[in-house]
Amino acid sequence: VVEIGENPFDRGRMIEALDEYAALHESRPVKDNSGGMRAPHMFAAWYTAKLLAPEVIIESGIWKGQSTWLFEQACPSAEIHSIDLNLDKREFVSERVNYHEEDFTEVDWSGVDRSRALCFFDDHQNAYSRLQQAQWLGFKDIIFEDNPPPGGGDFYSMKIAFFSSVQMVSVTMNAWK
Repeated sequence: VVEIGENPFDRGRMIEALDEYAALHESRPVKDNSGGMRAPHMFAAWYTAKLLAPEVIIESGIWKGQSTWLFEQACPSAEIHSIDLNLDKREFVSERVNYHEEDFTEVDWSGVDRSRALCFFDDHQNAYSRLQQAQWLGFKDIIFEDNPPPGGGDFYSMKIAFFSSVQMVSVTMNAWK
């Protein structure tokens, strides 16, 4: 594994942020988020969004709306676009948010400064394809909420892509011996 760029996360600052997050978590509007993010993943998304301070947040896959609320708390001045093919499951709905009932690739992002945007994918689509699509569209800051290992999950995740490529390299190297 190769580290690209500087690690923006400081363990001490993350620990310091836990109390603020814990208080925020207690006030969450969706108390039962079964099928969605739980506290540890919510902390990671909230902390990352606060750290990056994007002007625009695009979340694909919103389920009950918990992540929408979380991003509003993390970045109160950010323009938020929430995407889901079925918006009927939302329990939290915000008047500040631009909702889209179409795929991430079908939304017109021409008015968005991609250098100041954060894409958050929790849509159970092929993560490798989503990464390519986001890159083609010019987005650079991307979070994948779900990342199941090989044999797990219901979609092709970054872990599956990584482990598949490692296995291919291993097989190729063994064949050369």
